[in-house]
Amino acid sequence: MVRFAHPWISLPGGFFFEIDGDRAEARSLVELRPKAAAILARHGRGGESVDAAVAAFMCPRLGNDASWACAGSFAHEKWISPRDALAKSMEYGGRQVVPFDEIERRLSACSSCPKHYRGWCASCNGHTERVVAMFGGARPRLPADSGAGVCRCTGAYESAMASVAYAEGDPVWEGAPETCWRNRDV
Repeated sequence: MVRFAHPWISLPGGFFFEIDGDRAEARSLVELRPKAAAILARHGRGGESVDAAVAAFMCPRLGNDASWACAGSFAHEKWISPRDALAKSMEYGGRQVVPFDEIERRLSACSSCPKHYRGWCASCNGHTERVVAMFGGARPRLPADSGAGVCRCTGAYESAMASVAYAEGDPVWEGAPETCWRNRDV
């Protein structure tokens, strides 16, 4: 059974839990518990231990060495660090920003993509604000940013890569599934 080794600790990206797109985030486990309990109840799993369900969801997503935060047996997902995601996102700064409805359409596609990765709360660690700021006022924070994560193809925040225009000759990212908006949009 997976559990948090120290449930009172603070994690750099906050705490998060999700079932089938029904997601909650918080800065602490104490703050997340009632939100996660509501999600479990909505999905017919109200009898489960909230802490165990959150740990089972989060621990595989905390990176290659989550032993400092988690105990028990679990398989790690491919790790992209918050610092690396922010650095890769900066490559999109200074480019032409597409209309806001286009950004939201793209982010909606990203949120249902198999390459979508939400291993931490980008709002909790301040990265959403930093991504928005790198466009120098040309792009406001949008409601769709709250569900955005990192693209496993680019390693960048989806909020950055979905915000910019692409030229006709720009290649589609390696590993992008057929459902990726980049296969249709330039």
